[in-house]
Amino acid sequence: MTTSGSSSREFNVGKILSMAYIRAGLLDAHSSLDAARARVAKDELDLILDGLPAASTISRSRTTILVACTTGAASVTLPNNVLDVNGDGEYISPEQDVEHPDSETLVRLIDQGEWHSTGLRSASGVPTRMYLDRAGAALILRLMPVPNEAGTIRLKVRRMLHDAGADSNTVDLEPPWVEYLVLELAARLAMGNSLMSRAAFLRGEAKEKKIECQGFAGERVGKQLRFSHRAGWRR
Repeated sequence: MTTSGSSSREFNVGKILSMAYIRAGLLDAHSSLDAARARVAKDELDLILDGLPAASTISRSRTTILVACTTGAASVTLPNNVLDVNGDGEYISPEQDVEHPDSETLVRLIDQGEWHSTGLRSASGVPTRMYLDRAGAALILRLMPVPNEAGTIRLKVRRMLHDAGADSNTVDLEPPWVEYLVLELAARLAMGNSLMSRAAFLRGEAKEKKIECQGFAGERVGKQLRFSHRAGWRR
């Protein structure tokens, strides 16, 4: 048996759009996709990509970022592509190398209730608590105490996946997700053209493929379970 010896083939955005139309039964396999229909499909593809980080466990969308603090500024606006902050942060003082600090200070993520019930908002010092304010268009990190120096906070965040962009681009996902994207996009295109039976079939296929992809897309770390119970006696 002879194999190609290569596993580097990538399906670009243009190919995904064409394959989705073919799967939906809206394009002959030997025909080319016109610009108008490609534009509709690309909008739908971007919607799928935007929704995946919220609906799935995808390691690709989880990363760390460095947020610069300004002396006297009680809040920091996070980048537009950040969807959420995962857990506590770490404060790094300005005299340290942010990539290889000698020491860090825990900055605990608190909820809205604790934020509102905390007094002395004018106090300054090294931030030890932070609240993620979602009230506006962009996420705002509110710090307490107010930073008294221009340090840096390292955060674990969940980001948006990159837009589809040009037809020559590849998607911001691992290769096994491409089949899911084709099926889900095909289902939406079929539904948009009133092919409801075909849309339902494709949606079912997409759901199964999504479950398969989620099986490997999460983080590979050991888990430890802890159990506790109240005994019937006390010492």
